[in-house]
Amino acid sequence: MWDLLLSHPVAISILFIFLSAVIVSFIAARKRDRCLKKFNKNHVAIELQDGQKASGILKLLSKGLIVLYPEPGPGQGEGRKSSRLLYEADMKQLLTVVRFFEQLSKRGARKRQKQICKLGRPNLIRRTVRGVRNIISTLRDALVKALGVLLGQAQKATPSGQLVSRYKTDVSSLSTTFLGEAANAYEPLLEYYIGKPVILELRNPADAEAPLQTFHGRLGEYSAQYLLILDCEYALPDQPPAPADLVVPRTAGIIRHGGL
Repeated sequence: MWDLLLSHPVAISILFIFLSAVIVSFIAARKRDRCLKKFNKNHVAIELQDGQKASGILKLLSKGLIVLYPEPGPGQGEGRKSSRLLYEADMKQLLTVVRFFEQLSKRGARKRQKQICKLGRPNLIRRTVRGVRNIISTLRDALVKALGVLLGQAQKATPSGQLVSRYKTDVSSLSTTFLGEAANAYEPLLEYYIGKPVILELRNPADAEAPLQTFHGRLGEYSAQYLLILDCEYALPDQPPAPADLVVPRTAGIIRHGGL
């Protein structure tokens, strides 16, 4: 079978490109941000950098999110709104996503408790998967270069090496995309503080005069775009602080200190 494929370089190139495209598309369609995914199907309050707010059940998608209002929102008659949509481009305007404990349903509270337990006592499978993702992220460039070497060897081994060279760019591009989708946003400093007390500093990047906000909690998760802080105190306007979990974009929030 392998000899047959090597004798038809166009076929192997097309097959590789097709399989890579299918795998990458499948992963991209199912991929959710690891921080926001913790809040999926929970009641949340979101705030954008321009001050707009929405509150309801979060439905997280691969290219954005939907906030489903418990009751019809602003508007009259049939024009009353039932949800707020944030497309992928709008996600850059997120400032905070808050999950208050008191607003969780019984099912949501049980789901959150499971998340906390997994964070504090991850099993062997979870530790292994996370470790593999971190390795892929750390060695991503080396893996891409190794793939280039393999393609070069395939080019020399086939009778029509020029045809393999013709498709080499497409194959490398798709493989790089695949590694990018599979990799984890690994940062040793943040990885060390997973589950530990931290202090988060948050500032609205769209408002230079906005006061700096400080939150004490535990680092629950991080991704390339967001930070998840557990067990902090968050106050809505004209309301006292309440226990909550908080997701903030890394463009607005930064972990400055480990807590005591």
